Amino acid sequence: MKKLVLISALFLSVSACKKENIVDTPKDTTDYFATSAGNWEFTEACTGAGTGANKVTILKSPTGTNELLFEGLGGFKGVQIKTNVVGPDLVIPLQNITNGGLAIKRSGTFSGNQLKLDYETVFQQNVISTCKSAGKKN
Repeated sequence: MKKLVLISALFLSVSACKKENIVDTPKDTTDYFATSAGNWEFTEACTGAGTGANKVTILKSPTGTNELLFEGLGGFKGVQIKTNVVGPDLVIPLQNITNGGLAIKRSGTFSGNQLKLDYETVFQQNVISTCKSAGKKN
């Protein structure tokens, strides 16, 4: 009898559960790698360097499938900063940007037609400036 009561209770509890309507969020299908090449205007705010605006050219790298090259980021003229595109996110791997040991690293995110970057300039493994940058494609 105990088994029958237990089975009945289990059946009632399972049948009382109602499946919720689950809505999947639409997947972002934007190809940020394909659409980001071109000329951008960036506004940057950096510790130790203040704020400013920079014209940045973003190029598709000839060597990497999802690698972009930024020219002019942070006001560094004649320097190509390598980034890797992973969905709407960018990764800026640690890399030297001058012969004197100045390096850059961090990340960013595409949002609509804008790109937001957070990056650090590093000298001999010490962070010397942290920057927040927002760019809009021309």
